[in-house]
Amino acid sequence: YRYGFATHNRLSAETFLQYSRDEFTRLLDRGLLGLGARVELYNQQDNKVFLGIGLFYSTETLDNKAGANDAGPTGFWRNNTYLSFIYKLDENIDLINVTYFQPKLDSLSDYRLYESAEIKMKVNSRVSVSFYVEQAHDNRPPELVKKTDNKYGTKLSFSL
Repeated sequence: YRYGFATHNRLSAETFLQYSRDEFTRLLDRGLLGLGARVELYNQQDNKVFLGIGLFYSTETLDNKAGANDAGPTGFWRNNTYLSFIYKLDENIDLINVTYFQPKLDSLSDYRLYESAEIKMKVNSRVSVSFYVEQAHDNRPPELVKKTDNKYGTKLSFSL
């Protein structure tokens, strides 16, 4: 969940809350709460570029997989810096990209890098279909977990 509110013409504040699980990365649960600022760098003819910077606190619980010594809960602060853009290919098709860089505050060489690219096609005023590809990189992942993971898929979105 992400909520943003305008504080100035091109500047906005945002808060975010997230919960996730991922058996492939041994993640039993992750909760995070953060806040930050976002500036609109470019806005021309429905094409937009944003830069965001903020902080979040994350709690994670790793499973107790045989051969791993890092199971259990942890909590830490991370910086959250991102660059995003929306490029309108035509009236009903958008190209959306977001890149996040998230170093751990007590160890800046421990970082996560996340990239998401999406083509979103509007079917009608309330329905859209997207094709996406994502790459997540953790330079210090949990034991027995690979550093880089790729995903791709489709999304169906409804606007109320």
